[in-house]
Amino acid sequence: MPLDNQIPGADSHGSEITDTDRLSWVGISPRDLIENPRQRAVALAHSGSIPSLHPLANFCQSLCPKTQNYCTAIGASLLFLAPVQPLASPVENLLPAVTYWSSARIEAELMRRLPVLAKYGPWVRDFDACFADTVRGMRALAR
Repeated sequence: MPLDNQIPGADSHGSEITDTDRLSWVGISPRDLIENPRQRAVALAHSGSIPSLHPLANFCQSLCPKTQNYCTAIGASLLFLAPVQPLASPVENLLPAVTYWSSARIEAELMRRLPVLAKYGPWVRDFDACFADTVRGMRALAR
């Protein structure tokens, strides 16, 4: 039985559970971006709509505007590998996440949370060269 049928509020067609909802709950793996056309389409269409990924979407909009959807999709898939919510405020009670995401620290935080791209081989750059080159360049400057 599909998971949609087990979620309260979803009918047998999953009409109340959107792709954005699904993507919020379960990230799309980097491998699925390459191998699964439906998952790739969902990631490209909806990654920028996930509230917890707004810092990544802003990063991609600013630095990779021509490939913004690809940048956000690949960045999201890599961030979903993190063991915890990667862009959470360090002290939510004192500094709400939305305020933290608007701070000057968020780009550095994003660079710390993304894995080393080289370990994934050339496919990250093949998927979005702007994302890969920008991340590598920013990390080189931070050294």
